Amino acid sequence: MTRALAFFLSLSVGSGLLSGVTGCDGGRGATSATMDLSMPVQFDLSGDPVESGKAVVYAHTADQLFSVDPDTLTVTLVAAFGWPNGADDMYDIAIDKNGKMIGITSDSVYSVDVTTAKCKYLAPFKGSVSFNGLSYISADQVDNAGAEILVGADSGGDLWEVSPVTGNQKLIGNYGSGWKSSGDLVSVSGATYATVNTGLGTKDTLVSVDAKTGKATKIGDTGYAGIYGLGYWKQKLFGFSTNNEFLLIDITTGKGTKQKVGLESWNGAGVTTAAPTIN
Repeated sequence: MTRALAFFLSLSVGSGLLSGVTGCDGGRGATSATMDLSMPVQFDLSGDPVESGKAVVYAHTADQLFSVDPDTLTVTLVAAFGWPNGADDMYDIAIDKNGKMIGITSDSVYSVDVTTAKCKYLAPFKGSVSFNGLSYISADQVDNAGAEILVGADSGGDLWEVSPVTGNQKLIGNYGSGWKSSGDLVSVSGATYATVNTGLGTKDTLVSVDAKTGKATKIGDTGYAGIYGLGYWKQKLFGFSTNNEFLLIDITTGKGTKQKVGLESWNGAGVTTAAPTIN
């Protein structure tokens, strides 16, 4: 599906002005945007601990990538995704501790250049699973000999380990309690969060996820539906909905607080697993 976007994004929590961010689901479509590029934000690819003010959060529509300053919430257009074999729709992205970005479509895995948004085809998905959430999981949560893993969540609530090299999928487990992935999960050192629901049209619940088993534990109801994108920074959980809403979500209660309604719904978001977890 195609979604029109004519959107100037300029958000600050204090003023209530938004410059959009994220979401991901099988039904997301193409967009375009006009942005003020006078204040470009750069990503730290050094692999060193992330410093305040560095753009470690990214958001995207189906066809454009944006960088998000997690302190000021300023959003800057990076570029339109450059597909190698004709236009496609980006479902979601994930970023590892060193700033490497992976993106997925309905059937394929890509690497994404964070400075140009150029996509390089890596592999087809092996199997019939289509993911609507994607994140790297830090090694401390999976006892994986110091290595992160890439995981995808599907609409049925299953959590899968995904190989970005081969596209192979290995089932980790299910969220349980009848919860379905409503659109995203986000993981930083020591914690993984996801938005879930119990079916089409129901409002989303924030859960914590055991990355070893896939089991979800309820934190609380957000009060909003269609939260397709999640980002994290210094105890702040950002939610971005298909209903054009930018939310701050309390990580202890799950309650969402609307900051701004924009002109566009978003397809996905990603944050490095090295994002700071304390203020």
